[in-house]
Amino acid sequence: MALGLYARKPLIGVSTSLNDGRSATKLRYSAAIEKAGGIPVLIPLTKDGKLVEETVRRLDGILFIGGDDFAPSLYGESVLNSSVQINGLCDTSDVLLMRAALRQKKSILAICRGAQLLNIVLGGSLYQDLPAQYPEALPHQGKPHQIVIDGRSRLATILSPDSSADLELTVNSFHHQAIKRLAPSLFLSASSSDGIPEAVELPGKTFILGVQFHPEIPAAQGDPFWLRLFTAFVRSARR
Repeated sequence: MALGLYARKPLIGVSTSLNDGRSATKLRYSAAIEKAGGIPVLIPLTKDGKLVEETVRRLDGILFIGGDDFAPSLYGESVLNSSVQINGLCDTSDVLLMRAALRQKKSILAICRGAQLLNIVLGGSLYQDLPAQYPEALPHQGKPHQIVIDGRSRLATILSPDSSADLELTVNSFHHQAIKRLAPSLFLSASSSDGIPEAVELPGKTFILGVQFHPEIPAAQGDPFWLRLFTAFVRSARR
């Protein structure tokens, strides 16, 4: 059901990255939330767990954005090579934010780094550098490629509500890290032909979904197909 003219719009927190001493995010993330009927609110980086818990309590949903690599220590590994670019404040803040959002059963849409974060927090691991650890993988840095979305998944139901068949799509791709060991509680909802996970979701009533690609780019431009994902996310946050 469409949001009513005077209905309270869901308040969607948007995670941020560190940029020249600022907590910042690309406008396309908030633009996609706005077009989907939500009110985006940027969440500053912090190491204060109590502040994070209180912030999440006041929000209806959280959008986790793309960004830097994760410290491999978060999943029990040491740094592989110089391609791994880490920001400790971002890691600490995002882990606190994801744990709070999961604990409080908030709607979650996690993009690129966000999807990797969801996997790490729930017990999974990452390829630190695809070219070094998985040389047979498709180019995932800057080149579009095809994915197959499992027809049983929440993602497929959102994007293709009139069909239960698997869905083949071409998506953008801007990452050199990716999910390696899938967290036990996550459902693998999409993969590329090289076997790299492209979407994951946590089964259950709460909307918790992560994608490795960047649907916010076409959604922010008004693409009705990818806007379906953000609309479903925002509507799920209405409580």
